[in-house]
Amino acid sequence: MQSYSAIFEANIDGLPKTKENRIQHLSFELFGEGNLPRISILKPNIRNKKAQCIMMFKKLLIGRQATQQLCLVNDGLLPAKLDFYLHDVENVYSLQPSPENERPESLVINDPTKKATIASAIFEIGQKIVLDVVFKPKQVQRYEGVLRLVVVDNQYEDTVVQLIGESYLDDITLDNIHSLAVQNEPSEEAVIDEDAPVPLSNLINFGDVHLNDSRQILFSITNHNSKDSIRFEWPEHPQLTFSPRIGHLHSNCTKDIHVNFKTTKPVQLIKEKLLCTLTKITFDRPINEVPDWDDRMRSIKWSDVPQQQTTTTDSINLSEQFATSRTRPARQKTIEQELEPINQRVDDQQRSVDLHVSAIADYCRYKCSEHEIRYLDTAMLQTRVQEVTITNRGKVQLNYAWKIQMEDNQRPFTPLIERDPPTPEPTSEGGGRKTAGIGGQRGVTRTGTSSAQSFDSNIDAGSSIKLAKDKDASKSKEALRASKESAAKSRSSSIREEKSKITRSNLQTDNLIEEKEGGSEPFFTETSNLEPSSVMPQRIDSPTSTIHPQSIMSEVGYVPFQVEPDSGTIAIGSSQIFKIKFSPLDVNDYQARLTCCIPNLESSKAGPVVAVRGRSILPFCHFELDESDYITSGRRRTDLPGLNMAPPGTMIDRNTRIIEFKSVGVGSKINKSFNVLNPTDTDYSYRWICEDPLDLTKQPTFICRATQGKIASGKGTIMSFDFMPRQFGLCESFYRFEIPHHSLSVPFLLVGNVSEPNVLLDRSHVSFHPQIIGHYCEETIYMINKEDRSFSYDFLDQSLIEGTTTGDLTVEPKSGQIQAQARQPIRLIFRPTQNRSYLYNLQCKIDSSIKQPLTLNVKGEGFSNLCSLQCEVADGSKIELSSVGMNELRFDSIVLNEISSRTFEIINRGKYSFDYEWTFSNNENDDNLFLLTPMTGNVQCSQRTNCLLEFRPKTKEHRFVQRQLQMKVVNGPTYQICLVGHSTVPNVQFSFLNYDFGPCFLYKAGMPEYSVELEISNQDMKDHSIECLYQNTSHLMCDYKTNLLQSKEANKCLITFYPREYKQYQEQIQFEIDGLTLINVSVTGEGVEFKVEVADSKQKIVNLGALQSGKTVTKDVSIINRSRAPLNNCLLSLSNQYLYTHPNVLQIQPTMPLSLRAKSGTATVQVKFSPKSRIPSFSEQVYLKYGEFDVPMFAVKGCCQGYDIQLDTDSIPFGAVVKECSITRKLVMSNRGDIGSRYQWNTSQIKDKPFQISPTNGYISPGMEITFDLTFHPKEIKQDLRCDKFECTLENCKPLQVTLCGSCVEVQPIREPIVISTPVRSKETGRPITIKNPTNTLWTLTPIISGEYFSGPETVIVEPQSTRNYEVTYLPLSEGKHTGTMFFPLPDGNGLLYNLIGNAEPPKQSGKIMREIPCKTQYVELLSVENWLKKPQRFRCTIETVKQDRQDANTVIKGLEYIDVAPRSKRDYKLNFYAYKECVQQIKVTFKNEQSQEYIWFDITFKCTIDKKNSAVGTIDITTSVRQQTTYDIQLDNPLQQKVTFQGTCNNPDILIPPDTVSVPANSQGIFNFTYMPLKSGKYESRLEITCAELGLYTYILNLNALPAKPERPLYFKTHLGSSQTLVAKFMSYARSKTDYICKIDHPDFIVDRTVTAAPGSSPSNMEVNVDVTYEPSQLGEIRANLTISSTVGSDYVFPLYATGETPKPQGPITIRAGSNVTVTFKNVFAQTLTYTFNVDNPLFHVHKTTELIQARKSHRIVVGFDGSDTPQKADVMAKLVVSCPKSAGMNTSVQWVYYLKGITP
Repeated sequence: MQSYSAIFEANIDGLPKTKENRIQHLSFELFGEGNLPRISILKPNIRNKKAQCIMMFKKLLIGRQATQQLCLVNDGLLPAKLDFYLHDVENVYSLQPSPENERPESLVINDPTKKATIASAIFEIGQKIVLDVVFKPKQVQRYEGVLRLVVVDNQYEDTVVQLIGESYLDDITLDNIHSLAVQNEPSEEAVIDEDAPVPLSNLINFGDVHLNDSRQILFSITNHNSKDSIRFEWPEHPQLTFSPRIGHLHSNCTKDIHVNFKTTKPVQLIKEKLLCTLTKITFDRPINEVPDWDDRMRSIKWSDVPQQQTTTTDSINLSEQFATSRTRPARQKTIEQELEPINQRVDDQQRSVDLHVSAIADYCRYKCSEHEIRYLDTAMLQTRVQEVTITNRGKVQLNYAWKIQMEDNQRPFTPLIERDPPTPEPTSEGGGRKTAGIGGQRGVTRTGTSSAQSFDSNIDAGSSIKLAKDKDASKSKEALRASKESAAKSRSSSIREEKSKITRSNLQTDNLIEEKEGGSEPFFTETSNLEPSSVMPQRIDSPTSTIHPQSIMSEVGYVPFQVEPDSGTIAIGSSQIFKIKFSPLDVNDYQARLTCCIPNLESSKAGPVVAVRGRSILPFCHFELDESDYITSGRRRTDLPGLNMAPPGTMIDRNTRIIEFKSVGVGSKINKSFNVLNPTDTDYSYRWICEDPLDLTKQPTFICRATQGKIASGKGTIMSFDFMPRQFGLCESFYRFEIPHHSLSVPFLLVGNVSEPNVLLDRSHVSFHPQIIGHYCEETIYMINKEDRSFSYDFLDQSLIEGTTTGDLTVEPKSGQIQAQARQPIRLIFRPTQNRSYLYNLQCKIDSSIKQPLTLNVKGEGFSNLCSLQCEVADGSKIELSSVGMNELRFDSIVLNEISSRTFEIINRGKYSFDYEWTFSNNENDDNLFLLTPMTGNVQCSQRTNCLLEFRPKTKEHRFVQRQLQMKVVNGPTYQICLVGHSTVPNVQFSFLNYDFGPCFLYKAGMPEYSVELEISNQDMKDHSIECLYQNTSHLMCDYKTNLLQSKEANKCLITFYPREYKQYQEQIQFEIDGLTLINVSVTGEGVEFKVEVADSKQKIVNLGALQSGKTVTKDVSIINRSRAPLNNCLLSLSNQYLYTHPNVLQIQPTMPLSLRAKSGTATVQVKFSPKSRIPSFSEQVYLKYGEFDVPMFAVKGCCQGYDIQLDTDSIPFGAVVKECSITRKLVMSNRGDIGSRYQWNTSQIKDKPFQISPTNGYISPGMEITFDLTFHPKEIKQDLRCDKFECTLENCKPLQVTLCGSCVEVQPIREPIVISTPVRSKETGRPITIKNPTNTLWTLTPIISGEYFSGPETVIVEPQSTRNYEVTYLPLSEGKHTGTMFFPLPDGNGLLYNLIGNAEPPKQSGKIMREIPCKTQYVELLSVENWLKKPQRFRCTIETVKQDRQDANTVIKGLEYIDVAPRSKRDYKLNFYAYKECVQQIKVTFKNEQSQEYIWFDITFKCTIDKKNSAVGTIDITTSVRQQTTYDIQLDNPLQQKVTFQGTCNNPDILIPPDTVSVPANSQGIFNFTYMPLKSGKYESRLEITCAELGLYTYILNLNALPAKPERPLYFKTHLGSSQTLVAKFMSYARSKTDYICKIDHPDFIVDRTVTAAPGSSPSNMEVNVDVTYEPSQLGEIRANLTISSTVGSDYVFPLYATGETPKPQGPITIRAGSNVTVTFKNVFAQTLTYTFNVDNPLFHVHKTTELIQARKSHRIVVGFDGSDTPQKADVMAKLVVSCPKSAGMNTSVQWVYYLKGITP
């Protein structure tokens, strides 16, 4: 068993050397490895000193059985078969299959009396099989057995498992004992002696228990004695409590015992022995009269309690005393322990039973690896993960629950306040410490303070919420939108600031999971790192929220930090790694404290606190794309070309996003879609660019469905790619995703992997037994599909042809579909037709996309048995019956009680005699209807035998019979015969036996019925009784009465069909004639949908319009029958009663019944509308009446227009009005009709009266309301002024009338006017008016102010006998003079009237602004433009220069020409100002309403300066990794009318600037491009200067951040302990001189040269350096390390190393001659000195030393000798040398090295 390698070479001789034949040599390497099948034992884990497994059973009571598992696994590279041999003299051990086996068919349990092997199993590679070993003792003794495991085809694998068990017998036993922890049995891979005692059966292990926690275990105590009773008593214990502790146990009884463990201080019990005292007791009474008893039993008693009267004679009378004396006494409940029944103890029969208890109680102790975490800047929708490890250093398990407490990001970050040191290691002595009660709370708490005291108080207060759990990545978009909407106002400025910091050149796309140091955030993210919270927790305000203002954190509404897992348990001595995730959904700074709540800590200790802080930035885009390790893990083949067909081996940009497609087979299209989110506040466009070379001769393998588009702000777009696999293997395509607006470019690599399906047959060949010709045999094989998708399969027809015969081999199913991860059974049927051997090579085609079919070799043989069977038919002739298929033998027209016979003749044409046997299938001939004699017999060669078959119909049940008869020839063919017996029937004729109703509408109430009459006529000469046997159903009714049908007469049967469902109906109506003959009448029909509707869906509503009286409109509607059934005799009707009762108004034609044929039968319906008077708008249904069933067809709507004009009142009283004053009332005229009308008020009626109306005439439209202003302006004093029946004339309608009335009173003389002057749109108050109240009542006056721009308080209150001043306010909105009046109506009937005069002057400036701004900086001044009117205004903006200090100053002033401002609101006007040189310029900006000529203006002065210290026009942040290029584009604007030229310079050598100048045409834009490629990491600041002769100098500050180089392609190692593996690490050297690189690896299992030298080169692309790395594992499992290659002139190269150490493989065989020794070289691969044990499992072999101390990583020679074979034949002897080391070597289990030994005796 070793590895083999060779080189295959092939040379071609004799070919001429041409271009086509230039390659005449072929060579390649061959590798192979020798293996044998092997099986390993996982359970049991105990071994003896000979390295043999031992299965030890607990001490067991006689009559019971115990079970242990034997777990085996095939850890080899080949399938294996294992045979089990059980050597058990007492026959107490047995094997049973375990239900845990996934494939039970792999294990077969045999009968030990019939086979030597008790079981056998077939193992696939990696398969596990579990067996239950059952131990059932028969008598008290120690039992030992041996279970041998022999691997077939591996003579070295003969493993022995020793079976050890012990039984006992006792009257008193402790049963059902179990533990809360693993029993304190020998540990894993423990080595014990073969005579070691069996494990204790009476051991209870409570495991580890927290202080003050209670653990309870239930077991039972059983008295197996059939006569004696016992008394048991458990001892008292400080930590253990028994319930019951004392009790009786009668004969053959069992009692449950609860044992409880609880302590308040640390304690440890190790198999502490507790003795239960057992005493035999007797009773005075018979045992069946003595109740069971223990100290738990209690009795309840009720006793009277006398009442004490404390009242005095003064406070109670005689009647109360009498009532008190008659009160019932109180009852008291008393619980008492039941007394122990009287018994007598037999002291000389006292004994004890022992119980062992183990438990550990202690405080929890822990160690935390981190107390402070600072995250690097993280993009929104991305996740960073840091790890914190907590180790359980105590003796008990540690429970934990995390809380997250958010802190204000404006407060200092104080992670080290009151940090608790890790708890010390546990000691054996426990103190009197108390447990700190944390309670295991978990959640998130928000607080406004960062002090440790408030932090802890908030935790204890329970202000927490549950941690948000992870959901689908699709929720990220909703969370993003929600967060944007909730924080839009607070974030608007921060986003602008953040965007100014973001550089478009930094497009890092690294996976940030588990990143510890270095690196800058990308501006796009991936969903693979996104884990949004499914529940956004609500904010819980702390008590300090009233003191400290709420931070931004309180507005976000979610927690960006998560802990996984958030709660759980850490086992003793184990560690738990917690992932602290930072997943921001907004742009902000976050900080929080993570508290791990751990119960059962000492009172002075608290749980660990981890302070975390992170900052989120805004990315340009986010890809919801699964993470792929296609490049990072080294899965990409090195022979694949790079971008733009770069040579193989070219490094792929690690920023490349990977989209992987996996296809099983070719030809089927595969689609993958993902979301791209735009988290910015602006919309942008995107595009996809394919970077593969264009090849028009090939169809593209990858297709992008949307190559360009637009993504809205805060929205997402689905990107979709199609992969069309065309050939097997790997194919790639390079794409690039670009956002031109942000100059964003992201490389994508589309990878398609097309593989053949893992579909196979369970065997490679099938051999059939020899089969007689004409007969068949079959075998079942299984097709196994190990893929996750289904496949179609088809066995090729040509592979089923063998020689000249076809059909001898049949495959069922020949083709079909095999489901994913399934086993499909396939039957192979072999039916030979020739006397010869058969050989098939079946080919099965798997799917149309797979070229190579599956093959199966099938062998068979056919031989002949010459036997024939003949039968006599009705005409006396004979026919040959076939052994293939069914033969039919008929007995027709047989009269009842008549016997008809047939003769079978059996002929043997072969060389040998045979036996035959007749049988009826399933005992069908129990009634002896058919009689066959003889049933069995023998036919000699070349002889014949006859058998007679008789048919005897006797009763009416035999009118038609059928039986299955079979003749079986032993080892020959089988003949199947169908016997059909038919008796005569009466001559009764039915008019039809099949009737099809065809498509019929589903029956509904009112529909016409579908019916047919069946005529039954008697053509016989005698009468017949006919009975209908059919039971009526809901869908078919048969109306027929049973009667006697006379000869030559007929009856009728009515059949009615009521279809209820959309389906085909088929019923059989049976008629019985004379009780003997059955006639079936088949009735079929179909239920179809009633689907009659208008042909044009637009005509479902017929609008007749609005007509005037006397007009007529007619419209046609076409209805169609879309049903599959015809429609006959249907009518059309209306639903409206009014229109129905007035047929001349609305008519529906035709009025006669309609008929529509099935499938698109149409009819035209005419609707005629002829109104005679006004009809309001109506909408009515037109129904199709089918029988009594109404179906709505279409709706008809229309109306007849008319007049309906009314006033809201017929009288308007004005009341008393002061002379020369006026009052206005409103009068509303409404038109509720359909036609408008002109109106005219008769003003002649009010010509001489103080009444006015406006408007006096006009037109009122339908549905319109007109408000009239009626003014009462009296000029003479009169009590009654009126106008009766003031008339309004209407067109084509009768006039309307209204009565007006009022009175006029005097007013005081008018005072002097009030004059107010102010600039327009400025408020001014006039002189105050004094109002005096001379009365004794309170005046509440409501002044009446006329004038648009005058106003004042609505009411004024004047106290009695006092005065009050009133001021009027003047606010003009237009220039000029304005007048008005102010009238005060007084309660005494008088009034005060003032004239108001206002003068509006020109407006003053709206603002004077002075601004000092830097040159070459775009500045925007916001001017607030106010609209003072109640209607919108449009202002025209004019800008004029008032003053300018320099005439050559070049400034640009821009703004919109017009601005619209909403009523009573303000709007900002953006005035853009830009200066190229220093100057001072004063301008006037005027906003003028061109309609009203009103305007506002601003006086603005700009002072443009140059700051020489801060002259940079912008800051550019560029971040990239070492040796990674990134480019940046600067947009240059030329606002001049001439062409300009720009030239750039930079003092940093890592900045590569093109030597050519950039020319920009007039009024155009240009792009200045430069490249940044750092060679060393660090942060630098440089200045980039771009000069232009015309526009001057443009300076940019470059903030350069060179990140450490990304890890190189990792190396993956995998080998066994004791062996080594070497791989080559390749890197590119960028040094231009000879450089020595230093190589270091941070793990001792790897070996590498200390230095490697790189030769100089002019081009770094061809300087590839190779480094050999060797891996020698010293432990099992996976390890990780880093190879660091550094130099003084170059940056470090880091190669991740991933290695897996596997268990050692068997080695050998090592041949040893009898009487000689060999040495086996063994190396200690571990890093410490260990003692190894050497064992040989065969006594004919021996080792000189069984143990040896071997130094670390040193070799040792093991001397093994062979004594010679002990058999006369001197056969070869096989054995195994097992080298084992202890578990302390750093492994969880012991490790063994196996060497196969082969002893040869000459």
